[in-house]
Amino acid sequence: MVNLVTIDGEKHLVDVAFGSTGSTQPVPLRDGHEFTCVAPARGRVRYQALDGHTDKSQRLWVYATLESPEAGEWVDRYAFTEIEFLPADYEVMNLRTSTSPRSFFVQNVTCMWTVLDEGGETPVGLVILHRDMVKKRIGEATEIVQQLKTEEDRVGALEKWFGDQAERAGEERDQGVGKRVEVYGRPCLSVLLEAADRPIENRTAEEY
Repeated sequence: MVNLVTIDGEKHLVDVAFGSTGSTQPVPLRDGHEFTCVAPARGRVRYQALDGHTDKSQRLWVYATLESPEAGEWVDRYAFTEIEFLPADYEVMNLRTSTSPRSFFVQNVTCMWTVLDEGGETPVGLVILHRDMVKKRIGEATEIVQQLKTEEDRVGALEKWFGDQAERAGEERDQGVGKRVEVYGRPCLSVLLEAADRPIENRTAEEY
């Protein structure tokens, strides 16, 4: 699920909510186009067939990333077409990702904040809450800044690192099923919260 936006007559990929490996700027749909995500990570779009295609004449846009220039290998993240989807399509697509016990978005609480430079223009790092920790990455340096042992710890971390609106969103959690909440007032921020009373480290995937 991506947004395609036409700018000056040219289609661009706009997908700032993909996560730590996502693009932070509109990406022109040009075969082989490369760009900087959050440095030193690089991104790329290619128009190609997929390995699983039996008909190799088919083409999709493939978004890939390179962790750093020294990382060596590009990693394909997702593929998409230019076919326009309708609201009914999104209802079906969202059903599994928001309800299946096997879904990453049901099993995990994830929140990301993009750190900008002093001028407020260029992304230089990320603050990420994932399951039982908060980590901060500036350039190539990554530091775990907080460990979370209880749900209360996690709600407190959302407030501390991502703003008081995250705490209010936590109070509206669904019982038993993850609820995606867009926290407005802070750019590049999406929060996944699920109800659970047991300590984080004692939960299993079946409990989500």
